Amino acid sequence: MPCNAVATVRAQVAQETLLAELTPALSEGLVRAYLQRAYPRLPVSVLPAPAGDCAFVVGPLTLTLVGGQVTASGATYGVEATEQMLRDLPSAVADLLARAGGLLLQNRVRAALAARYGLESEQRAANGALVLHINV
Repeated sequence: MPCNAVATVRAQVAQETLLAELTPALSEGLVRAYLQRAYPRLPVSVLPAPAGDCAFVVGPLTLTLVGGQVTASGATYGVEATEQMLRDLPSAVADLLARAGGLLLQNRVRAALAARYGLESEQRAANGALVLHINV
């Protein structure tokens, strides 16, 4: 006899787990593309960094990604726009990387569930969450 019970599962994932989904090359590419799009008038270059870390020069600032931590430094010369960029850039890049890692994790979970149970349907909720319908 079929049972039409519904189960809802929600998960909170630590930022470290989300960042672990990203390869160094993918992180570098995402951040470089973001910086070039967000600051089209500023030159963006990648600096040599130890394996797994990234460093960028964006105009007068240096952005560094080390062990999942994002920092910005540099001389602002009292220019408000540069000071604002120095304040906002680390959290904006950290958020970008966490969201990208979240999407990769979603895809990995989706693939595992699809392989094990098959998917009846899937959709995106208004908040961006992936909603999967499976038969167990």
